[in-house]
Amino acid sequence: MIRQDVEQLLGQKVDNFEFSLSRLDRQGKLTQKVILELLSILYRHIESIEGTTELEESETSTVEQVGIYNPELEDFTFKMRRDEDNKLISYTMKGQEITYFEPKHEKVVKDKLATYLLNKRGVKTNVEDEDKKVIEEISVKL
Repeated sequence: MIRQDVEQLLGQKVDNFEFSLSRLDRQGKLTQKVILELLSILYRHIESIEGTTELEESETSTVEQVGIYNPELEDFTFKMRRDEDNKLISYTMKGQEITYFEPKHEKVVKDKLATYLLNKRGVKTNVEDEDKKVIEEISVKL
């Protein structure tokens, strides 16, 4: 079961995990996002074996945050209004890193980053399909 999930994530057959991961690393494709998704696969499988999750135990004590991945080499800066005083604040997402936001800001941040990426990539046709692909690319699944 783990092998199938990893093969789906990597888009290739995996006979030896160490070999496959070291090859991805040499090719520069073992990004922070891929590592996070691999950890998520492992966590889900451990959870199914143990039958409990840490998240369930601490769910009420912590504020859940949503990770959004910036796939570009350069930082992405955008403005968003702060809840407390409605003041316009600049936020910066470092290049090729995951930045965490409160769930209520997820859609706004994803839309801003997706629009930026589509414009940067010069997408002018088939925008809806490309937008869905970009949203999938920047979404961090835990």
